[in-house]
Amino acid sequence: MKFPSIKFEGSIFSSDILEKIEQRNSNLQIQGNEMQYFNKKKILQIFFLLCLSSLFISLYGCKKMVACTYCNGKGEVNCRECGGDKEYEVKEDCSYCRNGRISCKECNGDGNSECPNCNGAGMSLQPCMSCGGSGMYYYPSGYGVTCNRCSGAAMIMKPCHFCNGDGNSECDKCDGKGYERCQECLGTGYEIKTENCSGCDEKGKVVCRNCKGEGKVEEKK
Repeated sequence: MKFPSIKFEGSIFSSDILEKIEQRNSNLQIQGNEMQYFNKKKILQIFFLLCLSSLFISLYGCKKMVACTYCNGKGEVNCRECGGDKEYEVKEDCSYCRNGRISCKECNGDGNSECPNCNGAGMSLQPCMSCGGSGMYYYPSGYGVTCNRCSGAAMIMKPCHFCNGDGNSECDKCDGKGYERCQECLGTGYEIKTENCSGCDEKGKVVCRNCKGEGKVEEKK
């Protein structure tokens, strides 16, 4: 746009000068509009941040945090499965016995053994009661004859008084029970083995569920 020359207070302004003045005013107006837009954008950003800050403060800012009583503020507790030992005991049936008992080897589980007095025969030689163990029977006159009951052997076979003729006696090793206490499990019937704890990955500690590992919880009023 061409401007005519203007005379003002004794000074003459050519069209070129007037054109530069017009362009400068136009640039200033544009800068002013950009500044105004920038200020509005900045204000909106600040307002948005203030809203977020207010929301955060309303949710968390007023809550007082105290140490978790479950873990004493550590954020972790002992593993329930191993008690913090990193391994735990497992009970398994004893492989050497049944219910803590093993069959007596002395009597083969029968509870009885061969009578030591009659060697299992049930009968034993005992002094003849008719001749008093002499083999001779004497009359009152003093005349003696061979004892008819023992045929002069002075001993006769009678049921063993130790086993009552059964030939068996109570096993001395198992006291007639037929079984003994297992020495591997000491009569418990199971063996105790240790296994690495998988509940805590052999660490002995797990994250506290009350504070979720933070060590702090909101104070209860």
